[in-house]
Amino acid sequence: MAHQSPRIMLGLPQRHETVFLALTALGQGNVGMLYHIKFDTDNQALGFGEQRQAVAAAELERALAAQQAGRLLGFWVRADLGGVIFVLDADSHQALMAEIRSLPIFPFLRSIEVSPVVPHPQLPAYGAAKPDAEPAVERASPRQRPAS
Repeated sequence: MAHQSPRIMLGLPQRHETVFLALTALGQGNVGMLYHIKFDTDNQALGFGEQRQAVAAAELERALAAQQAGRLLGFWVRADLGGVIFVLDADSHQALMAEIRSLPIFPFLRSIEVSPVVPHPQLPAYGAAKPDAEPAVERASPRQRPAS
């Protein structure tokens, strides 16, 4: 079966062309929007050999660069191992579209959900970017067991 391009959703399920048009229509020149993004990976298309390792290494480099630039505010692997969830600060909807399309993992995504988010009015500092923060993403190391 041929791999299809990922389905990208903004709020409700939609085709990725429609979502990118919707993002563009939401706010021309919208600066500093935060986005909650969920990727579903097509593990069968990605495979489990050298291709997966190469894509994972390239994605790690991209994540570290985005975090050091203050654009990646959070990054989690889903417990079902079906993908990742992250919060990204993008200069515009167009910049977000370009960023997603340029990711090494993009051809291997089954679906993408994008939700623009803003800080909660009662906790505005919680959702603000912290450009001076130290990077939290570190290279993965084997899980260590506590000393007995």
